[in-house]
Amino acid sequence: CDGRQWGKPMNLANAQKMLMHLSGREIEFYSAVVLLNTVTGTMQRHIDKTVVVMRQLDELHILRYLEREPDAVYCSCALKSEDLGALLIERIESTDPNALIGLPVFRLVDFLKNEGVDVL
Repeated sequence: CDGRQWGKPMNLANAQKMLMHLSGREIEFYSAVVLLNTVTGTMQRHIDKTVVVMRQLDELHILRYLEREPDAVYCSCALKSEDLGALLIERIESTDPNALIGLPVFRLVDFLKNEGVDVL
């Protein structure tokens, strides 16, 4: 966001500051997957970009959220999109909703299929 990497706040005070700054802003999240076939040496790589637009937040909303989601301090931008953090989000633009949580599963399935692995 704003050309800056934010990371994980790791404590409550940092999470509060981070969420106040990110309020109403657009954030780009990146996650990646690499699959290496050690038999053939084939490597497939993908970096996934997910854009999240945050709602306008006030201090009370942020405090309530962090009280109910204390482990959010260990999440990128203090945002647990799969839980109550979804209430802080106005919009998500993504080709794979799993990527925001940490792994671009859709692309991983494609990579495995390319290597002849049937996942179903």
